[in-house]
Amino acid sequence: MRPVINELKAALAEAYDYYEMKNYVDDNFAKGKELHVRIRQAWAALYPIREEFSAAMRNLGAELRKAHLENYTSDKQDFRYSTLKLVVDAEAMSAELSRQGITADNVLDLDMNVFKPKYDVLVEDLKIVTQQYQVMVDKDSIDKYKYEKYVNAAKEVKAAASEMVERVNKQEKVEKVPSPNDYQYPSGTPEKFSSKVGSVASEYEHIF
Repeated sequence: MRPVINELKAALAEAYDYYEMKNYVDDNFAKGKELHVRIRQAWAALYPIREEFSAAMRNLGAELRKAHLENYTSDKQDFRYSTLKLVVDAEAMSAELSRQGITADNVLDLDMNVFKPKYDVLVEDLKIVTQQYQVMVDKDSIDKYKYEKYVNAAKEVKAAASEMVERVNKQEKVEKVPSPNDYQYPSGTPEKFSSKVGSVASEYEHIF
C-alpha cells in the first residue's frame, strides 16, 4: 500500500507546484496532462487496496470489541457493557450482510431467517441503552451530555436496520444503487446501515 500512496503523494505535490507557479503557461499544459494520467493511475491502484485495508481494520476493531465485551459480563446492568454490546451486535449484522454478499443492488435477496434474529437482538440492545440513558436524564446527571451523541448514533443504527427490514418485507427494489464513492446512501440499503454502524462504533470509542 505504501508505494501506491507515495506515488499518489508525489504526483499531487508536483501538480500543486505546477499549477501554483502556473507552469502550464510555459508548456501549454503538456506536463499537466502527464500529471493527470499519473494521478488517475495511482488513484485507480489505491482504491481497491484502500477498501481491503479498511475492511481489515474494521474486522480487527470488531474482534477487539468482542474481547472487551467479555470483560464486562460481570455486571450486565453497566452502561458501558450495554453500549459496547450494541456496537458488537450491530457489527455482527454488518458482517452477516457481507457474508451473504448483500448490497443495495441485491438487498431483496437478504436471508431474513438469518438476519432477523440478529435484528431482534439489536432492537433489545437499544431498549436497554435508552432505558439506562433515561435514568441519567431523569437524575439530571452530567453524564447525559457525555453519552448523548452515542445514544443518537445508536438510534440511527436501529432506524437504518429497520428501513432495510421494511424494504425486504415489502420487496421494494432500490431505485438508484449508490456508487462506491457516494456518501449519501438510499434508505433501506446495507450501505447506509454499515455507515451508521461505523458512526456508532466511532462514538463508542470517543466516550470510552
